[in-house]
Amino acid sequence: MKKIINFKYKRGFTLLELLLVVAAIAILATIVFAVLSPADTLNKFRDTNRLSNIQAIESAMALYAIDNGGDVPNKSDWSTSTPLTICGNTDHNASCDLDLTDLTNNSKYMIEVPSDPSVSVGSNSSGYEAIIDSNGLVVISAPLASTGTIEAKGKFNPL
Repeated sequence: MKKIINFKYKRGFTLLELLLVVAAIAILATIVFAVLSPADTLNKFRDTNRLSNIQAIESAMALYAIDNGGDVPNKSDWSTSTPLTICGNTDHNASCDLDLTDLTNNSKYMIEVPSDPSVSVGSNSSGYEAIIDSNGLVVISAPLASTGTIEAKGKFNPL
């Protein structure tokens, strides 16, 4: 004997069906936001890279200062009034102010001076700046893409 199922009382959706629809919408929304804002993702990646580079330069300079009686590389070139543009790894000329090749000699402190992600390949400038502030601290800075401001990070006090 066959059972007759009366469908006239079944109304609405089950909880499982609703959850599946909500999950599908959430996944689609995530994909759309990721596709529509790759520039933000790229800027965040570049900012993270910049902060990592600043920390690498700071660490190399601190090690150099420890090994050299508290002196920073090219001490006579440093300024306490205006930031100096750190030279990259190519031939240095008037487009940069501070040569840090002492840090890269024999790869003792770092292999090469890192360059900002927005600096063109072969540029003489690394895109980073350094200054000795009024407290005698070395401050290394970089422009941040996401905020458009300069982030001063990597402060250390040469002995």
